[in-house]
Amino acid sequence: MTENLFVLKEPFIPFMMTIQKKYYHYCIIQDATACCAQGMEFVWGDGSHVYPDEYPAEDADVIVEGTFETYREEGDSNLYCRLANATLETGDK
Repeated sequence: MTENLFVLKEPFIPFMMTIQKKYYHYCIIQDATACCAQGMEFVWGDGSHVYPDEYPAEDADVIVEGTFETYREEGDSNLYCRLANATLETGDK
């Protein structure tokens, strides 16, 4: 597992994965020309925060700081990445 600390100041987007029946949470990162976007998944703290009750509104500007890690979902051979054990604040970009 690779670990590095990252801080993102981007819009917040939740996404429901119907197969896993759970929400995944992302910051949307635009490229320099704002033509393309990539989502960076994050897990807020220990993952116990409840969506939507404890999360900001969709598209709200958030500041997320966490440790970059890779992982696999049970029964899935794909390798995913996320910011783990992240802090989450709302704020201006």
